[in-house]
Amino acid sequence: MFEIAMALVLLLLFVVGLIFAVYGLVCFVRRQRGGAENWPPAGDVAPLVEYAVQVVSGGAASSASHAASGSDSPAAAGMQGAGAPQTAGKAVPGTAHSSSWRPSLPGNLGQEGIMNNLFVRSLIVVFITLCLLIPLAFVTDIVDERAGLQQSAVRNIARQWGEAQTISGPALIIPYEIWRMQQESVLDEDGKTKNVTRRVESMEYKVVLPSRVSFEATLNPQTRQYGIYDYVVYTAPIRIRGTFRLPGEDFDKNLVRIHWDKAWFALGVTDLKAITKVENLVWNDKTCPPFNPGNQATGLLGPGFHTVAGLDPDIQEHAFSLTVNLNGSGGLQFTPVGETTDIKVEGAWPSPHFGGSLLPASRTISSSFFSAHWSIPHLSRTYPQVGDLHGSDFKMDASGNSSYRNDTGTLSAFTAGVDLYETVSLYRQVLRAVKYGILFIGLTYVALFSFELVTKARLHFMQYALVGVAMTLFYLVLLSLAEHTSFIRAFLAASGASVLMNGLYITAAMRSKTKGLIIIFLLSGLYGVLYALLRMEDYALLVGTALVVVVVGVLMYLTRHLPVGGSAGNGGGKPSRGALRASGGVAG
Repeated sequence: MFEIAMALVLLLLFVVGLIFAVYGLVCFVRRQRGGAENWPPAGDVAPLVEYAVQVVSGGAASSASHAASGSDSPAAAGMQGAGAPQTAGKAVPGTAHSSSWRPSLPGNLGQEGIMNNLFVRSLIVVFITLCLLIPLAFVTDIVDERAGLQQSAVRNIARQWGEAQTISGPALIIPYEIWRMQQESVLDEDGKTKNVTRRVESMEYKVVLPSRVSFEATLNPQTRQYGIYDYVVYTAPIRIRGTFRLPGEDFDKNLVRIHWDKAWFALGVTDLKAITKVENLVWNDKTCPPFNPGNQATGLLGPGFHTVAGLDPDIQEHAFSLTVNLNGSGGLQFTPVGETTDIKVEGAWPSPHFGGSLLPASRTISSSFFSAHWSIPHLSRTYPQVGDLHGSDFKMDASGNSSYRNDTGTLSAFTAGVDLYETVSLYRQVLRAVKYGILFIGLTYVALFSFELVTKARLHFMQYALVGVAMTLFYLVLLSLAEHTSFIRAFLAASGASVLMNGLYITAAMRSKTKGLIIIFLLSGLYGVLYALLRMEDYALLVGTALVVVVVGVLMYLTRHLPVGGSAGNGGGKPSRGALRASGGVAG
């Protein structure tokens, strides 16, 4: 929407500017003619509009500034000044105007004037530069569209292989019965209602989190392809070990009995279909029955699995261990549920991102491997170590706000882990390159304009526009090639095509191999700087700012002797001797 609005604004500015330009030209011509004697008949402005279009497009007569005199010679001008009949360029009253009608314009606003006037040319070049924001906006839309297609492909891969995984728990859930007095309304023998109080027993569930737990995971990244899009996924064997301490005085005072033999061990895993293997739980050096789907505590742990642990109340500390093999993508997170939680994650990935709620206590990162370790005390979180499953103890997130999350579980609000982070993605690099587009086009135009100032050679405005369009095509070529090959190869090919196109074009347009070579070296340097900006994300702003400062300084140096009045052709702003003689300022 922003790009469309910007394009509409630029179009509106163009229309308004064109209207004011035509109106100003009309007023100026009327003043120069001193009346309407040589003006087209009322309502017949077609000759004026036709002439204005020809001047701007460069198709007017080669000497429009002398159209009133009908001659380019000083003698003719002298004859008119001496009172000779001035019939050239005047319309005969009552006769129709032909398409050869030309208004009388001063030398600095005819075709040659517009082509040579420094101020007018600079305004037109700036206008062309702003107009190139429109194709750059279209390229930005294409990049966003392709990025959306990539995200759709990534979601398809993750849905089939495995989503980002979060290990919630483990938790030990102990069923127990309590009694309470309940008042009820009943009918007596006479049919009257009376209130009675009776004892009612109900089943409750106590959640016990481990006193100590450790997670050890090794991520093995792989690449999966969907169409032309690649996405990094992983396989991970996760070993979980720890101990549970049975609660003592944490049960309700109206306790009836505790079903120790029915207590179960539960573990939550975000994407269950991505589990490839789960070894049986080892509880106090004994192997428990296989796990069953569902953890019977979805609101606490999210989706998962469970098995009966079979507790011995005479043993206070119960050790456990198990190994889970699963697939995933994006990242792997763990919930620090123990009084002391140790997490160790390692893998063959050069750019991990340590997400979640906590950073690792120690980490090691190399060009092909990383390792990270967390040691988290239970004081870092807000939920208790022992609480009721359906009570208010666990109905809160990491900030202490009520958040009973049935999709991923309450415990997953506070996690620690790692994401397989790509430093700079393809579409992000291309989008950043497009944002520098107007700057690089402007720098190229500055170089071309500097040639004009130094050599007095002139480029047509259409040639400026074509150079800008060719530089805009660089980003489209870069995007299309980078989707099928490495970014560095795509960048070299796209920049090489842009440099050669513009270099050869400027060589032919300015009829100078030297200027063409200068443009080739300039564009090569600009694209080299652009690649460096794209690769060094942390210092991109610093390098870009330094580049702008240098360019502004060079531009100030090149324009230090610009003429204050007149065209660029009158160097130093001094009027020419011919101009002074024509105005009577120089005798003889």
